[in-house]
Amino acid sequence: MAIVALLVVINKFICVVLLVLIAIVWDMAWGIASAVKRSEFVLSYLLRETFCKIIVYIGAMSIVLLAERMLGLTSGLTVKIIAVIATSVELFSSAGNILIIKPDFVFVRFFGKYLVGEIADKMKISHDEARQILEDHKN
Repeated sequence: MAIVALLVVINKFICVVLLVLIAIVWDMAWGIASAVKRSEFVLSYLLRETFCKIIVYIGAMSIVLLAERMLGLTSGLTVKIIAVIATSVELFSSAGNILIIKPDFVFVRFFGKYLVGEIADKMKISHDEARQILEDHKN
């Protein structure tokens, strides 16, 4: 019976980890596309950063999962919250890359004013310059 319970926990954890991994790869793909548009070679940097993200996110979720189990908690709620936060961070980052590639993309432009800092950091320009790029493509 304990083995079945453990398999159920592992199966749920794998689904949560898969969600985070998909978000990380999604961000990496858009990061590569954005770098290509800017004529930058950042593949080595992106691979290193992606590997670090995987280690940090999966490590944090694993530690929290083990702590929950030690406390007798079985919901996995904290792990799921961490996964949602990690996924949201990756989607926010990829939205910045999408706006660099296609500044007039309507759905992502909705968040444009919140992504100015993200775009400025990725393009290594000032926030004012990033804001101006978004404004130029607004019209």
